[in-house]
Amino acid sequence: MKITTVGVCIICGIFPLLILPQLPGTLTLASLTVFACVLVFIPFKTVRYIALTLLFFVWGILAAKQILWAGETLTGATQDAIVEITATDGMTTHYGQITHLQGRRIFPAPGLVLYGEYLPQAVCAGQLWSMKLKVRAVHGQLNDGGFDSQRYAIAQHQPLTGRFLQASVIEPNCSLRAQYLASLQTTLQPYMWNAVILGLGMGERLSVPKEIKKYHARYWKRRI
Repeated sequence: MKITTVGVCIICGIFPLLILPQLPGTLTLASLTVFACVLVFIPFKTVRYIALTLLFFVWGILAAKQILWAGETLTGATQDAIVEITATDGMTTHYGQITHLQGRRIFPAPGLVLYGEYLPQAVCAGQLWSMKLKVRAVHGQLNDGGFDSQRYAIAQHQPLTGRFLQASVIEPNCSLRAQYLASLQTTLQPYMWNAVILGLGMGERLSVPKEIKKYHARYWKRRI
């Protein structure tokens, strides 16, 4: 089977997510999975393409359910969680993943963004923190430039945002990548556009000043 054929099956399988008013239930997904597995054994290419498309459809629905689960289950009440920091500006904005909830491992770990507060001690990517969290699902509304913040957050696997009420570090060591970035920041310090170089080269958007981000947004808005 050609890779282009698989690509078409993926697109056709995922496309219904754009138009479905609600996600199918577990029984429906189980039935579709069994039906697709039966179709695989029929020796006709077209039938096997349909089976592959159905399997990708089920996979897409399960991924969507996982995202909705985080927004529906973790919001509202205060949550006791272990959070792995994945990125930070070193001040009041921290990106992370909830690896444990109420003492239980979560897989895949939902991402979140914490705003507005300093952590009790120096923070870097790779650290594990025990936190009491108050989170909500990311809500977005299209602006004049056509940017949907909710869709962007979901694409970045960060469907949650909020703040922590209490926090204590469990594993204070930084990841190897964070240590390398710290070394690179020191090396690039003499350069005028060091933050932009770091953002473009290593994907560290948090290091880019807000003024440059606003200029970039205005530039693309004019282009649109």
